[in-house]
Amino acid sequence: MSLKSLQFLLKHMDANKRFEISQHCPALREFEKSVPLNINCLALRENSVIVNNTTYEIGIIRECKVGEAPKHVSEKNERGGDPYELDRNAIIPMSENTQLKVSYGPFPEFAPRSNWAFKFLTELIEH
Repeated sequence: MSLKSLQFLLKHMDANKRFEISQHCPALREFEKSVPLNINCLALRENSVIVNNTTYEIGIIRECKVGEAPKHVSEKNERGGDPYELDRNAIIPMSENTQLKVSYGPFPEFAPRSNWAFKFLTELIEH
């Protein structure tokens, strides 16, 4: 397939399908990012991002350093993890320097509390 054909396909492809392609085909990432992304609906929530009616939830998967994780931790991990990062004392860190406030246009304010959430949103916005 020629680059012009690929560019045309990507330009008219659903944003969520492009995210999938970008994740599964690293060789196409740079080219895919150079093609404008069409998003009809974008909603930024505290622990999720909604793009064209597809919800991406952000969760923290907890691991135990010694032995197996307790049942309640394993069950939460299977459901996508905790919505908040916990320190070693199981307290949600609320330091101002670990939060990012993102506000574009009429969208609600969003404050991710982890580096992973920040990286995910940065990649999504740069797309």
